[in-house]
Amino acid sequence: MGEEARERIGSTGGMIKELLWIFFREGLTQQQNTVKVEAGEALAMLALESKNCYRILKEMNAVERLVEALTDPVLRINSAWILRNLCKYVGNEYLMCLRGVTAGICMVSLLPN
Repeated sequence: MGEEARERIGSTGGMIKELLWIFFREGLTQQQNTVKVEAGEALAMLALESKNCYRILKEMNAVERLVEALTDPVLRINSAWILRNLCKYVGNEYLMCLRGVTAGICMVSLLPN
């Protein structure tokens, strides 16, 4: 997915919010958890080198919820990828929004490049 495609998807308004809602939704069956994983993968891609980082940060207490999700076996890997991409690409003006990441930094730092 190219930067232009990520930007178009992120700028549609509700797409990031909807993906986060799916990703954090509780009480799903094992089969429905596959959709949560797919939503997490999409969010991680959207946070890759784009303005979507800020869009993710401003939704639903995203940082705190992503750090909490590091303890969930279904969400762990994608939460770590999303947090890693946010930390890497958010830009200096939004670094303060990421101060809650320190609680889960060990897991995020173990991800391969």
